[in-house]
Amino acid sequence: MRKWMLLLVTVLAGVAVGEGDIDESDMQPLDVSRFTTYKHPSGFSFGHPDGWDVQTTAEGVLLLPDDAPRDAAGEPTEAFVLGGEEAAGIRAADDPQVLAYFRSLYEPGGFTYAGAGEALENAVGKAAVYRFDGRLPGGDALRHTIYINIHQGLGVFMIHMAAQERAERREPVARAVWSTLGRGAPQFDMNVVGEWHHSRTAHSASPGASVGSTTRSMYRFQSDGRVDLGVTSRVDGHNPGVIVTSEGGGDMSSGTFHTHGDSLTITWDNGNISQYTYSVFMHSDGRPALRLQRADWERPRFYR
Repeated sequence: MRKWMLLLVTVLAGVAVGEGDIDESDMQPLDVSRFTTYKHPSGFSFGHPDGWDVQTTAEGVLLLPDDAPRDAAGEPTEAFVLGGEEAAGIRAADDPQVLAYFRSLYEPGGFTYAGAGEALENAVGKAAVYRFDGRLPGGDALRHTIYINIHQGLGVFMIHMAAQERAERREPVARAVWSTLGRGAPQFDMNVVGEWHHSRTAHSASPGASVGSTTRSMYRFQSDGRVDLGVTSRVDGHNPGVIVTSEGGGDMSSGTFHTHGDSLTITWDNGNISQYTYSVFMHSDGRPALRLQRADWERPRFYR
């Protein structure tokens, strides 16, 4: 996720600024009961003014106001980006580590910290607000305003990106949107629910000796959106006249999971996030199989 955040800051920081026509009524605090509710497969939800466009990607959610100005190429120059970032060990949005993290992303790109906004409350907890200001080569002023909650080791954030003046005038609406943040049960493919096992064996040999290792992993996806992962390992070594066997592992990790399209995401209880592409299919022997592929795996793994 950090890689995506770096891309977000470096690419969108350079988007051209345009003011466009501003509807003064849309710059005032709104009645959130009239908002349209968006529910993400992870279980998080938020409300937004009717007519705003919501685009869901594998990395997060893009929220575009219906009156957002556009550049010559037709691209919006104002946007809200919502996503999640691992925040293991951090329990509060106003923890100094949170601000230090965002400063490490923004300041190398020429942005300066413009101060914290007034904290606000939503159903997830107490949210912090941080502002960063920058300029385009032509001198136009930019502002990125970050709204963030910490929830079960996960930093859930919304970044409002706009010309500085427009960002200031839109802030009441942005705060209203973030005040509606909530968390419900995650959405997932019921075909994933169950217990799935995978075993990998590797061998190495030299004259007169050999070593073999077997790693077994088990995912247990539950119908309440929880998931457990257990991993065990066994190593067998053979030297002339000597046989050595050792076993390890048995550790269990737990978290929550959700699916969206062919993506499966696990948010572990320690704040780490694992993302896979997946499919459930019927094997030739008539039994279901689960195919998982992660970016750091050389090839997909199949679980039965």
